[in-house]
Amino acid sequence: MPDPHSDTVAIKFDRHGLGDCCHFAQLLQLWIRRGFDVTVQAEENKLPLWRAAGIKTVQGGDLPDHAWVYPEHFEDLDYPDWQQNKVAHGILHPALPQIGDQRELWDELIGIRMSADLLITPENTIEACTFLEGLPRPLVCLHTRGSNWQARKSLPIETAFDLVLRLLRDTSGSVISLDFDRREPIVAHERCRGIVPSWGMISIDRLAALLAMCDLMIGVDSGPFHFASLYTDVPCIGVFREIHPVRCCLPSPHTVYMVSDDLAEYWAEREQTWHFALHPGTEPTAAHIAELACDVLAGRPPMRHPLTRMQRCDDAEVAAMQGKYVYRRVGHDERVMRLLPEGVIGRGAGSCERRWKLCRLDGQAVLTILGDDRTTCHLMRDVDGVWRGRWLIAERMPIELVRER
Repeated sequence: MPDPHSDTVAIKFDRHGLGDCCHFAQLLQLWIRRGFDVTVQAEENKLPLWRAAGIKTVQGGDLPDHAWVYPEHFEDLDYPDWQQNKVAHGILHPALPQIGDQRELWDELIGIRMSADLLITPENTIEACTFLEGLPRPLVCLHTRGSNWQARKSLPIETAFDLVLRLLRDTSGSVISLDFDRREPIVAHERCRGIVPSWGMISIDRLAALLAMCDLMIGVDSGPFHFASLYTDVPCIGVFREIHPVRCCLPSPHTVYMVSDDLAEYWAEREQTWHFALHPGTEPTAAHIAELACDVLAGRPPMRHPLTRMQRCDDAEVAAMQGKYVYRRVGHDERVMRLLPEGVIGRGAGSCERRWKLCRLDGQAVLTILGDDRTTCHLMRDVDGVWRGRWLIAERMPIELVRER
């Protein structure tokens, strides 16, 4: 437990990846702003980051450790970000002096802007220019593989490979892989290049110089993405699958967070703080990501889904929706369908009709039906009481849902 009367913070943070270090360095600005003398026990390869953050470092020793643990309700979006965001949770760690209310500190924290500009020297700028020589603009950096929780955060290899091909096809620019470990695909194409083996295991200051010359960064929940989003001005796209950006990121004004429309009502509640672009269903495809990349590169507003204006219905409305219906795929077939509690479809369920949810769009009720891996359709109730809409996938057939009396 730190001395409550001390004006120093000395803490161990030498067993975490680049992304966690980016976040912790920004978090410590709260103490620096209040006059604390901050020192971090750090790894040698992270020293440039701490220097960019204005934080003194030591190597080795036995300082109090900040374990950087996940909050209890990390996965539950019903809790506010100031409580369950991983970085916000770090405010309360007992190894840090307590400096105020967590909610107020979170509001201050997300307004802090960091910069890696002082790391960019003439020497590493020349190295970056040499690496980029011959590559036409726009220059798109790509990082699709995380170091941990890979199954939940990394893009499938097939998706990453298709994304590279689409970016090469849909733009006149170049794709640069930031993968140090040779785990993501590099296409044998004159406009595709990887830092390994072309440049090598570049340091953080060289990464800063490279990003300063690029036009777009696309990444998953990984160190290079967080560094680009928080410490540079390059436009960024963060692609999120099962891990929610509002739980593992700090919002950045030049970053678009790509998320599923299955949780649109949660994103709508947070749009004043975060900039979301929604893709249909549970998995972003290469086509979705490439389309968003082209919009950002062209300076167009990123694609938006109308459900960003969604609000959740109250429990009474949801309970009233439960019951027996006729689910009619107009011109194709129909079957009896039962909407059960907890958003489950019982009788009449299929691979495209597993779950349901009820929300409001600009005051009008919207019934969403979801399948095994994506949103199937959004239905609105007509004046005759029939819920109508159209499939978002496959045949895009018209749908009617009629309650049985």
